[in-house]
Formats: sequence, C-alpha cells, structure tokens
Amino acid sequence: MKRILYFTFLLLFLTGCKKGEVDLVFGEQPEERMGEKLTELRSLLTSSEYGWKAKLLVEKPSAYSFYFKFDDGKSCTMISDFSNTTSSTPNTSTYRVMWAMNASLLFDTFNYITMLQEPSGSYGGTAPNGYLSDIEFEYVRSSGDSLIMTGKKYKVPLLMVKATQAESESYLAGNLTESIEKTKQFFNDNKNSYVSIDSAGHSYKVAVDLLSQDKTVSLSTITPEKTVKSVSNLFVFDLNGFELGTDSVGFLGVTFKTAVWEGNKLLMVDDKGAKYEIKNDTQPIIPLNKAIGVKYSSLLSPYLTYYPGTSAEGLTILKRFHEGLASGATGYIFNSGYISFAWDNFNKRITLNGFSSQNGGSSGWTTTIVYNFEFDETAETYTLTKRSNASGGYTAPILDQMDNFLLNSKFKLEYHVEDGVTYGKMIGVDRPNVVITFLLR
Repeated sequence: MKRILYFTFLLLFLTGCKKGEVDLVFGEQPEERMGEKLTELRSLLTSSEYGWKAKLLVEKPSAYSFYFKFDDGKSCTMISDFSNTTSSTPNTSTYRVMWAMNASLLFDTFNYITMLQEPSGSYGGTAPNGYLSDIEFEYVRSSGDSLIMTGKKYKVPLLMVKATQAESESYLAGNLTESIEKTKQFFNDNKNSYVSIDSAGHSYKVAVDLLSQDKTVSLSTITPEKTVKSVSNLFVFDLNGFELGTDSVGFLGVTFKTAVWEGNKLLMVDDKGAKYEIKNDTQPIIPLNKAIGVKYSSLLSPYLTYYPGTSAEGLTILKRFHEGLASGATGYIFNSGYISFAWDNFNKRITLNGFSSQNGGSSGWTTTIVYNFEFDETAETYTLTKRSNASGGYTAPILDQMDNFLLNSKFKLEYHVEDGVTYGKMIGVDRPNVVITFLLR
C-alpha cells in the first residue's frame, strides 16, 4: 500500500512540473544550443575574407589539399591538388550547414570533394566506395586561424587554416598546378634525392622519395649497423612545395613538417624552422640489397623486354622464357607474360613467378618456385636453396635456365642507372658472365 501511494505521489509530482520549473543542466534549451552551434559554424566558414587552405586525409589511404571560399549565399568555390584540372580550374558548388547530432557542413552538389566519394571508380577510387571519403563533416573545434572538422561516415579529418589575400589570388590564378608540376619534375630529375642529417654523432644521407601517385613521402637511410631505417607519411601539394598530411614526421631526431621552394632549391623544413636542402646523389642512397623487400618489393622482366646492362648469357636466360611463350616450348602458345622475383625478408624467401597469358596479359596463369635465401653481409651475396618446386601455371619448362642459375650460383644485387632510369641488376658470382637487368617495383 505504501509503495502504491509513493508511486502515485511521484506521478503527480512529475506531471505537475511545468517546462522551465526544472533547472536546465546546460542553462538553456537543447534547440537553443543547436541554433548557437549552427550559427557559430556558419559564421566561422564565412569569416575568412580570403577563404581557407585545407587538407583532407581519406581512408584509401591518401591525402589531398584544397582551397575553399564560402560565401553567405551558401555557395563554395574550391581548388584541389587531386588532378591538374582540379588544381587549375575553380569549381563552385552549394553547401549547407545543418544539424545531424552536431553542427555539420554538407556539400550537396557535385564538386572536387564529391569526386573522392564517387562510387563508380571513374576518378580512380575503388567501386562502390571511391576513396572512402566523406561529403558531410562535423564541426569539432576552432582555434585562432584554424578550423578542425571530421567526416561523418569515415571519420576522415578535414583541417582548415585561413588563407591570406596573396594565397587566395594565387590559388584562383591556377598557381597550384605550377607548384605541383615543378615539385614532381624535381623528383623526376633527381632520382637519388636526399637530405643530410647529423644525429647522435653520425652524419646520415637520408633518401627522400616522393610517390606522387600514392601521395606518400618516405625517408630512409642506412644505420651504422648496416640496417635500413625508414619512415613514410602522406603529403599534400601546396602553393610552395608540399606539406605532410599529418602535422609532421620525425626521423633521426628531426621533425619535418613541409618542403618549400627557394628559387630552384627545394628544402625540407622542420618544426623549429631549420631547412635542409634536398640534393641528388649519383647512386641511390640505400643499396639495392637493403632496399629490396623494403623500398622495392620485386624485380620484374616484362614480356619480350630486355634492359641495358644485361649480358649475353643473361639475355639467353631471359629469351628462353620470353621467346618460349610464343614458340610453344611450354606445350601451349602464349602472347604475353613476365618473370618477377618477390622478396620476403622476414621469412628469408624469394618467390620466382612466371606469368603466361593468351589475351595480352589481361588474365592468365602463374607458375611459382619458392627459394630460401641466405645473405652474406660481408660479401653482400645471396645463396638460394629450393623450398618448393614449380607449381601452377604452364611456364615451368621455360623457367628451367633461370632456376638452374639461381641454384648453382651465388649472386649480388646492384643498381644500373641509364638514361635517367634506375634498374635492378642481378650479377652472378660463381657464374660472373650472367648479368640480368630488371625493372624495380
């Protein structure tokens, strides 16, 4: 009976309370807070007179830079380093600021942001999710000249900084394209790029590799213990070089943030403002026997293609495979194929692949032979033993000479540089007349 009376009293008390008689936890109604946040975000987006510089890290993973100019009429003009077109031609689309559990920015017509989400893969992404990017971004916080947002679905960060008048004019004039091409050309012309770093009593040449297709920059060097030390990070192009996708990347006690042009020199800049000129060496900084399986995953000999530096006996081994595809030496006729060597340094294995195709390489069959290897650090030589015999595919009969060489001769790996192209070269030790040049992949 007491319990019935208690609940009756509680019900009467609750139903008797009027809205406003209960103290609000946040001091205002929820709809008031929502309105304030929406107003705050709208005001922030349009507060930068000359627009915003931005970078977007997507889940692919990759990273892209943008320039945004939001106006009060809910239209946004943008530039992006996604392609030569997007970096030179301004695009205008509509946007909305809306509430979806938080104040959010939504791009609702086609633009350079939505290209990254396009499901067909027409812009280089993977169907059906494109680059695993967002078109709706939640407001996280603002600080000084910076605005931080995050993607609604994939949680990708969108980092924005107010642009200056000069930067705005430069973006809209298409100068981002000029900066991109200049930076790409520098690394095309300087295949063995490096910076010098003094650390812990040692002087290091640190290789700087810019992979513009993957939007990745990597730093690598050889330690005094003759091991490879490396680190990589996403980057975006900007008006004066490139910027790390995240805030910075640390290497040998130096924290790099950007690379900037000063005349014809490209300089890496650290978090203290110190600058390191990117120079070029006559040879790659990392020896091939250290870079294979780390910087490069494989050696490749494409169909009927023979590279400079290959000796007569090496050419005989390659022709046994490539010409054997079309001659019927396998028992079948093929019109395409390749040889590749894949390195597995962790398990100390090398896999020889012989691919054959009857439709120009669109599809086909692969024969694999797996070897265990021992690497002599002093002599820098590889010694192979058979782990598993040829399996799969049809090319075992024409891989016989390559297999015989690998099992009966130690070999070294060296670079071969010719006409601005760096190849990988396999050199016989017990059979020194065998020299074979491959593409590096």
